[in-house]
Amino acid sequence: AAVAHGLSKAFDIDARFRPRNDIEVDGRKLCGTGGFFDGDTLIYQGTVLVDADPTRIMACLNVPEAKLKKRDLDKAEQRVTTLKALLGGKAPDIAAVHAAVLAGLKQKLGISTFEGVPTAEEEAMAAKLCAEETGTDEFVFSIDDPRGADVHESPFTGPGGTVTAYVRLEGQAAARRVREVLLTGDFFVTPPRTILDLEASLRGVNVTDAGAAVERF
Repeated sequence: AAVAHGLSKAFDIDARFRPRNDIEVDGRKLCGTGGFFDGDTLIYQGTVLVDADPTRIMACLNVPEAKLKKRDLDKAEQRVTTLKALLGGKAPDIAAVHAAVLAGLKQKLGISTFEGVPTAEEEAMAAKLCAEETGTDEFVFSIDDPRGADVHESPFTGPGGTVTAYVRLEGQAAARRVREVLLTGDFFVTPPRTILDLEASLRGVNVTDAGAAVERF
């Protein structure tokens, strides 16, 4: 809501926060945001669409049909707008967008801000993580498509968002059990590791006991 306020004041638009994580103008998405708490630190990030072609954006994304139906839209690009479009075809410069967001945070949250850059130690840690884990093909492709042999997939869309479960089974007949579970989707959970702990707790659970195991967790 603070970011929406800052954008509204700076660019004379009616930007509003729409739970769970969107900022909209007249029902069209201008920003997507996300974040989580790590102790008493809030990690918050988002994207402000300044100048883009919504049709080209959506051509690169696999928007679930259920999500479009929830919004009563025929095409995903009907859901998106940009600052350039809202301002009559002239895109603001990035410095102005930065200033608008910071002003909103200061006014609505009553905080002071300061600019900083990553330290040499932080840059080195990031480079190490990228080289050894998140930047490797093995890591990227492991999350690209969870489907495979004996994997069952099921999406569910409710008021809180869309959740898709990928479940790999093993064993036969009465010994049929969960080998592993992956839960993904358009939702937020705090703390984030709750989902990882749930997935881990279901390893080895008999298929007939899976529902009860989730409830116990």
